[in-house]
Amino acid sequence: MKKIILSAGLLLFGSAFAQDTTYNKLSFDFGLGANDPFTPGNAPGYRGKVLNLPSVNLGVRRMLNKNVGLGIQGFYNSFGSAKNSPNKYVSSLVTIQLKGYVNLTNLLNFIEFTDKLGLIGHIGAGGSFMVNNKVEGADLIYNASFGLMPQLKLSNKFSLNLDAGLVTNMRQTNTYDFRGLNNNLGLTGAYFAYATVGGSYYGFGANKDKVH
Repeated sequence: MKKIILSAGLLLFGSAFAQDTTYNKLSFDFGLGANDPFTPGNAPGYRGKVLNLPSVNLGVRRMLNKNVGLGIQGFYNSFGSAKNSPNKYVSSLVTIQLKGYVNLTNLLNFIEFTDKLGLIGHIGAGGSFMVNNKVEGADLIYNASFGLMPQLKLSNKFSLNLDAGLVTNMRQTNTYDFRGLNNNLGLTGAYFAYATVGGSYYGFGANKDKVH
């Protein structure tokens, strides 16, 4: 029985990575938008902006088959003080995550009524460093994220996308303004939401002339 299960697992794993020249599986994703930090936003007595600019993401994604894929994504997020806060600051957060992708377009059978709209779900895990313009040193952070990316297909090589997600910094020593300490760890740690507008480009790789 164990041999049968092992053989089936190896077959599935091999099929996921097998060369399939029918489709182009690579894409370059990018977006520009804003973020909104939650706990621990600022030390007591200080206030941060509700919406912060910019939020930038860049990533490379490879689909293993029609339903799932893997990729790497980089983020840049800036956090600043509100106008009525006594502490004027800007903090910058740089993040790298490994991500898993699920093609919800296929799983939900969107193709039955449209070939222009798509929806991709994603989860990720990685690390960050955050610096502040008023405090020396960097806060080293590890985090996880999940989100959705609706897409509008313009051509076989390009789609517009809206990427919206939630990031939890499961280890973050400082508040975003570096004036206080964060005592929340794990899934109760620091959160911020982001939303970006951008695109997905499919015109590279060995099968760049094939449909993604």
